[in-house]
Amino acid sequence: LVRLAALDIDAVLGLILLLQLNDGFGLIIGRRWGRHHPFPRISPHKSLEGYAAGALTSAVGVLLLYTAVPVLDSASWDTGVWVLASVVVVGNAGDLVFSMLKRRLELKDFGT
Repeated sequence: LVRLAALDIDAVLGLILLLQLNDGFGLIIGRRWGRHHPFPRISPHKSLEGYAAGALTSAVGVLLLYTAVPVLDSASWDTGVWVLASVVVVGNAGDLVFSMLKRRLELKDFGT
């Protein structure tokens, strides 16, 4: 976030958008076509198909942040790769940590 904020606050908003794309499309595609569940004890509904869909959608989002919504247009392409990797790896890892916490606290969701 610090590296992105140094570019522009729009980059931080772009990162939030990418995280939402990753999570949202991972959920939608994973529910519909998810068959392989790598973490059944932590989060039994998360699937490899959902992770792949989230990563692909986030990659399209990064491309859009270089072109149609020129938030990253002044950044090098390796910055885009790092942003994408961060969103996919750290975003999904954080999601798994929250799922683990919910299971340990016996909560349906954090909203309650």
